[in-house]
Amino acid sequence: MLNQTLAVVAAATGLGGSTSSSTPSPPAAPTAAFVSAPMQRREARLTRALRNADRCARGLRRDRVVLERHERELTTTLKALAAKGDLVRARVVARQIAHYRTAGDRNFESAAMIATRAQVQLTVSEANPRL
Repeated sequence: MLNQTLAVVAAATGLGGSTSSSTPSPPAAPTAAFVSAPMQRREARLTRALRNADRCARGLRRDRVVLERHERELTTTLKALAAKGDLVRARVVARQIAHYRTAGDRNFESAAMIATRAQVQLTVSEANPRL
């Protein structure tokens, strides 16, 4: 967004291309002289934060897939134990399944919270370009 604004300003002031009247050339890309150092640092922090949020979300997704796989395995074990009539072990396995489901729910909530925070940070930075 900042680069687009700078390109428009450069084109309007005549700094963005050749001055020949035969064929207009597109405005040149803004140079680093147009972008202040605090703005570059803010954009770098924002991209770093978004990258970290994506990395955390991928790790949480991997963990959630593992939890779901263990839950499916335990479900088949639970069915086998119930068919045999071993209710004591079946209750223990049922508790483990409940723990896996709780962990999966917490994992999903964490991923959603991280994604929401990253989106809010991005929205705030776009709404307040001078901060």
